[in-house]
Amino acid sequence: VDHCGSGKVFVYNLPDTFNQQIILNCDNLNPWSSRCDALSNDGFGRAATSLAGILPEDLLPAWHWTDQFVTEIIFHNRLINHKCRVMEPESATAFYIPFYAGLAVGKYLWFNSTAEERDRHCDMMLQWIQDQPFFKRSNGWDHFISMGRITWDFRRSKDKDWGSSCLYKPGIRNVTRLLIERNPWDYFDVGVPYPTGFHPRSKSDVTR
Repeated sequence: VDHCGSGKVFVYNLPDTFNQQIILNCDNLNPWSSRCDALSNDGFGRAATSLAGILPEDLLPAWHWTDQFVTEIIFHNRLINHKCRVMEPESATAFYIPFYAGLAVGKYLWFNSTAEERDRHCDMMLQWIQDQPFFKRSNGWDHFISMGRITWDFRRSKDKDWGSSCLYKPGIRNVTRLLIERNPWDYFDVGVPYPTGFHPRSKSDVTR
């Protein structure tokens, strides 16, 4: 049985500054408090042990205090271990960009951050990805990314307005984006559930 009939995926090995370094700086991702607990356990957060006696005993090991903005980490880890992942880009039909865009911009959404600060990680990522031969081949049409915040956090029209302008950058125009809230008028935005809405019945539901 071909379990990858819809195609195989290649996961880019991005420089750590776009994902792992962001997690390592978890104490500084939020103006108010550390995000380290929220980002722990591959994004699922701490085990929900305090729900003992509320949840059925057989469900308790699979439940965690999962943060609403950790989709990027969970999705990245899922794809790294996915049965349809390939290590050779030549045999892939889709290409995943593991850039933690929502975590990168989160600390710059508040107070007096400049437009340049809010766009910096996205600009660097686009510069990197546009140099890759398989991106150049399709101009991004067979590429996708998960972005762990709502689409409006990446759609700044004017420098003084809210958020990043990442989704208005030319380099990302053809890239499919998985977001917890999509723009209904943008074909490339795909809405995915908030990770806090996921209620697994077992550990295997979480990891497979």
